[in-house]
Amino acid sequence: VPALGSRKVAEVTWNDLDVLHRKLAKRPYQANRMLALASKAWSLAARWGWFPRALPNPARDHDRHPEQRRGRALSREQLARLGSALDHERNGLSSVAALRFCLLTGCRPGEVLTARWEDVDLAARIWRLPAAKTGPRAVYMGQAAVAVLAGLAQSGPWLFGGRTDGAALTSLRALWERVAVRAELPEGLRLYDATRHTFATTAAELEVPRDVRQLLMGHAVSRDAHDRYVHAIGVLLRAADLVSGELASALRGEEAPVSPLLFGGGQPALGVAALPQ
Repeated sequence: VPALGSRKVAEVTWNDLDVLHRKLAKRPYQANRMLALASKAWSLAARWGWFPRALPNPARDHDRHPEQRRGRALSREQLARLGSALDHERNGLSSVAALRFCLLTGCRPGEVLTARWEDVDLAARIWRLPAAKTGPRAVYMGQAAVAVLAGLAQSGPWLFGGRTDGAALTSLRALWERVAVRAELPEGLRLYDATRHTFATTAAELEVPRDVRQLLMGHAVSRDAHDRYVHAIGVLLRAADLVSGELASALRGEEAPVSPLLFGGGQPALGVAALPQ
């Protein structure tokens, strides 16, 4: 741990870890995971003879920071405030676009930051990820997500370029922390959880079938479901349009429609054969 310097394991005290834990109070999840990892490390050190068994584990008996419940979807009001906060950003337009793209596709931030133009077909609205977390997959982009990409300059290999020519954007953390505060979002809410869970919840509220939601977000589905839907790309694009359009509307601060357009046209979720292609 860089914050502890080059001290030996036996020289680190409970107070040392307590100070470090308190310094990370604004990132409660990271702070608490640090203590959990440290506790495991000192237990192993004692087992391997690097730390006296007679001494107490310095990572134990600390008061954990309260954590925001992970996986919480943003409300329409919160999305409106987030959209306003993003609109007021004057620095890092590439990172603003990347954050919007995360939300409008439900993709993992790490996937978005490493996206290349060579893998994107804007006309077909398909982005192929050769090395996604769950293996190669296709991302079906709604019109709102495509509009984000259409506004970018294709000046390098990366969709979202960094400050150095030819380099990719490496992080959205600083931007997320700024806009989350400005939008008065729950403290400690992570970008990963906010964007992916909001996308998934919105899709469910619009009655997008579960297997379609899973495919849009890159989750594993049964082989039957996979074969059923990947050969009906129109269905996947329609669902992506519906979800990204709803989220884009919320980001613009528009009021929710009295009778929202549902995936099944107001009827129970329909099978592929019954849906327009």
